[in-house]
Amino acid sequence: MIVVGLPGALTLAGLITLFQRSSEDSYRGRVFGALSALEGVSVLAGTLGAGYLSRVAGIVPVLAVQSAGYVVAGLVMLRCLKGDCLREGEEHVSLAPEIGTEKPVAACPGTA
Repeated sequence: MIVVGLPGALTLAGLITLFQRSSEDSYRGRVFGALSALEGVSVLAGTLGAGYLSRVAGIVPVLAVQSAGYVVAGLVMLRCLKGDCLREGEEHVSLAPEIGTEKPVAACPGTA
């Protein structure tokens, strides 16, 4: 369980940091409210889905699918970090810029 949960914890820490750094102070509460609402619905859907699938397929295949999802997400992010996900005409933006010079990070096309 630790091997499956650790990537999720690390992902969440990075996500929270990204949201904090890229949202304006006046909108930060709204952004985190929306994030929390989405997270609550996702946890409920994931719990129900995993419970059903674990009865049908077993717990090990369900955990394997979850782990594969983390691997795919990691590979997509590695591609984005190399700058392959920038839209035409955009410059590469570091995910750790100097404070006060943050720019929004472009999403990978076709991965949403």
